[in-house]
Amino acid sequence: MVTAGPLLVANSPGNKTPGVQFLVQISLGDSTTPAANLFGVSFELNFTNTAFVDVVAGSVIPGPFMGNDLLFFPYIDETAGKVNAGISRKFGQGGVSGHGVVMEARFTSLPSIPNGTRVDFFITNIVANDADGNALSLNPGAITVTIGACPSVSSINPAAGEVGSTVTINGANFGGISAVKFANNIAADFTLASATQIVATVPNGAVTGPITLSKTGCPDVQTSTFTVRACPSVSSISPVSAGVGEKITINGNNFSGVTAVLFTNNVPATITNVTATQIRVTVPSGAVSGPLTIRKPSCDDVQTPGFTLLCPAVTAISPTSGISGTNVIISGSNLSGVTSVVFSENVAAAFTIDNANQITATVPAAAVTGPITLGQAGCAEILTPEFTLLSAREARLVSRSVSGGAVKLAVELSSQGNENALSFSLSFDP
Repeated sequence: MVTAGPLLVANSPGNKTPGVQFLVQISLGDSTTPAANLFGVSFELNFTNTAFVDVVAGSVIPGPFMGNDLLFFPYIDETAGKVNAGISRKFGQGGVSGHGVVMEARFTSLPSIPNGTRVDFFITNIVANDADGNALSLNPGAITVTIGACPSVSSINPAAGEVGSTVTINGANFGGISAVKFANNIAADFTLASATQIVATVPNGAVTGPITLSKTGCPDVQTSTFTVRACPSVSSISPVSAGVGEKITINGNNFSGVTAVLFTNNVPATITNVTATQIRVTVPSGAVSGPLTIRKPSCDDVQTPGFTLLCPAVTAISPTSGISGTNVIISGSNLSGVTSVVFSENVAAAFTIDNANQITATVPAAAVTGPITLGQAGCAEILTPEFTLLSAREARLVSRSVSGGAVKLAVELSSQGNENALSFSLSFDP
């Protein structure tokens, strides 16, 4: 007697679900114990819990191992839980050797089946022969199929979000979920947190609509509507450097509804224009270098690439000397954001910003000779060329006399902050 390998039952795949079909395959042999010169085989496929499973009509067919042109005789007794099958190659074809599927059948697990019900499959009454009519010995195997439940959804949280955010899907029987897809069939990355919870990431291209969960052997199940918010994204800014008062253009998408643009130190910019793809802002006083933050309700803040604030530069002052109260014009560039003008010895001056290239400062009473310091947030202090403080002189009439028709005046000149005085006389003849 020639001995072939075991006859095995295989299913695809493990856990099965109420109300759907599943496949059972009968395989002969394996790579270590192949069949040798197999010509014909008959066997009985048995299954338990017959009240909860049915054989799908027309699904019992021979497998590919023994060839295409075969004699096949199936007989199904669902009440007894049996599928009898006889498979034979035709006269003159000879036998086959190796291993593979000799028969397959589809079963339906009925909707009424209790969750966790076991259906066992096993092989009995195996008879096999080779091409010469010699009997072959085939050893049966068995497999267990466990009936499981399909997923159901109870809620999602949150019900809205932007691309890249996460949504938690709550429900039951999530084990075995193979795909999570958003409304336009865009697959999402997801994590199976537990049998009752899935955490999915909103993918690029997602649109508003229900989220679909897929599980092998189950109909797809959908969540309630998830709203994909069109949140801003930034592609570029232009220019990448500017001074206070200058315009910056931010390019990107989904800018409609933006309510604020903030500089790195949280100083709000003045928004001059917004379209779906572009925002125009003015660099505010107090801004510093760094990325800008774009804010839109119900969306996470999004940042631009880095921005560089252009700091003040001084080219000249005019005049270069004067007394207190003199107006000094400071010329340069990027002067619009200057917040302080200080003379030597830390004496603050009143000033006006005429334009980005000019400041007019008034020499304060306590000023002394030295450079003038300009201050601006986010910038190093900058010094002007030296300003020379001149002494202011005051004339005082000391005496007046008239003699022989001539008028004589005595005048004293003194300097601010100087006790030394210069006295002289003036005479006027009639």
